[in-house]
Amino acid sequence: MEWLWQFNPQAPQEEIRGPLGQMLFSGEDALKPTSALSGGERARLIFCRLMIQKPNFLVLDEPTNNLDLEAINALNIALQKYDGTLLLVTHDEDVLDEVATRIWHFHDGKIEDFKGTYEEFQLTAQRKAG
Repeated sequence: MEWLWQFNPQAPQEEIRGPLGQMLFSGEDALKPTSALSGGERARLIFCRLMIQKPNFLVLDEPTNNLDLEAINALNIALQKYDGTLLLVTHDEDVLDEVATRIWHFHDGKIEDFKGTYEEFQLTAQRKAG
C-alpha cells in the first residue's frame, strides 16, 4: 500500500485500498512489502498503480501472463470499466471476448481492422472461410 501512495500522495486510504481489493490484495496482503511479492502479485500491483494514476491510454502486452484465474477475472472487470483507450496484445481469447471492441488481426503480412467484438470477428472469419 505504501508503494502505491507515492503515485497519488494526497489520496485517502480508501482510494488506495479500492484498487488493491479489486486486484485481490485484501487485509494483510495490502501491507506486504513489494520485495515479498510473487511475480503474479507484482503484476497485479502494477495494475493497481494504473488504476490509481488513471492514464487515458494503456498498452498491455500479454497482461494475463503470471496471473491466476481469479486475478485474470479481476483484470477483465477492471479493463471493462476502463474509460480510456486500450491497445491489448494477447492470445487469451477469454480476455478478448470480455474486453475487445475492435480487432486488428495480423496475418500473412496484412492487417485486418475489424470493428466489433472478438466473437463477431470469429463469426465473420468463419463465414469468409466457409
